[in-house]
Amino acid sequence: METQRIVVLGGGPAGSIAALALHRLGFAVTVVAAPRRPAVEGLSERVLEALRRAGCARALDAVGPPVPRRSSWGGQTTVINREWVVERDRLDAGLLEDLRQAGVSVIEGTATAAEPVAAGWQITVRGRLDPLAADFLVEARGRRAPHRTSSVTRGPAALAVARRFSVPVRAPFTAIAACRDGWAWFGDAGQGWAVLQCVFDNQTLGSEPGLDALHDALVSNLPEATAWLGPDAVPLDGVTGRDAGATLQDEIITARMLRVGDAAFAIDPLSGHGMFEAAGGAMAAAPVINTLLRRPEDAALAMEFFETRARGAFLRHARVGRELYALETRWPTAPFWAARQVWPDAEPSHPEPGAARLENRPVVENGMVVRRAVVVSQDQPRGVRFIDGVDLAAVVDLAGQGMDLEALAARLGQPAAAVRSALAWLCGQGVLGG
Repeated sequence: METQRIVVLGGGPAGSIAALALHRLGFAVTVVAAPRRPAVEGLSERVLEALRRAGCARALDAVGPPVPRRSSWGGQTTVINREWVVERDRLDAGLLEDLRQAGVSVIEGTATAAEPVAAGWQITVRGRLDPLAADFLVEARGRRAPHRTSSVTRGPAALAVARRFSVPVRAPFTAIAACRDGWAWFGDAGQGWAVLQCVFDNQTLGSEPGLDALHDALVSNLPEATAWLGPDAVPLDGVTGRDAGATLQDEIITARMLRVGDAAFAIDPLSGHGMFEAAGGAMAAAPVINTLLRRPEDAALAMEFFETRARGAFLRHARVGRELYALETRWPTAPFWAARQVWPDAEPSHPEPGAARLENRPVVENGMVVRRAVVVSQDQPRGVRFIDGVDLAAVVDLAGQGMDLEALAARLGQPAAAVRSALAWLCGQGVLGG
């Protein structure tokens, strides 16, 4: 059978992790990646673990040490947790090196068009004479990815404006603070420069002469920013702006195309979980694409799995964001805060545990999406299949036959301690009696 060709547009974490996983499944993968401008970002420990699991050792080499994250929110100043500071252009360069080392084809350039054709896709890359041919397309260009404007679910409008500053070499740190018109994030990687990003609702501030003046005005109203920058800070370049609103694309997946990362759904940057969701979506994408291309009779099941996962994550993070914004009570009637403290709805981000039940849901098994029995509850809407490696549905079935612990362990071929954990979890969920 001819090896099927997959082109991934975008070489950030989402595109790179998806490409590595697809390459391991035996597909011929090409990544088209445009250079990224310098920036500083903060990563969570969960992102680092996702990069480790994906085999992104060279990308991890670009990550700095854990640093404290200072927070000025709701009138309180605290150190809330820690994050790992990384220069984003170095991270992405490491990801491309990881791809090359794994044997994935990498084209450094900008895709200017991706057109569906009878045999799949034809992708035009600037400066390249011959277009690329693909059987499947992975769209991983983040918020820059083309989309139909009318098919996007949007949260409150938001714009992020950022500027790099030269600062003295000092201990790295990150910080966040709120003001009446929005909030700001600051990242200093300890390399002699830092980034200050302000997020606000441009529809409520009115017109400004330009992004530079807008950034200056926002910073002047944020006393914490003066302390972060210090007296010797000097702007390195102009202000850049990007959309920072929460968005969910209507068409996330088709039989020949799939979106990952911010190209599928982008969450409010306040949560700090955007890159983790991008990595998780990329890992889920590989078995989905594997199923679409190699077991097309299960295409509907694979698309259900991916769409449900993406839409559920988007809504969950939207609700978490609402609760984070509600913690800032100093400006309850200011348009920026009022809009975010009621969107998307009034449902809790973490529902109270409800009655759990066994349901047949799509899950990943041996690199394919299949339908299996899982335990579903309000706080586990995707379903749980295993506890300590023990198949929960099998436990429920056998426990109903009156088997004791030792008999269950022998029948399942699992250690008694693991089966005991599974039984305890099922009893706690109300699936089995105590």
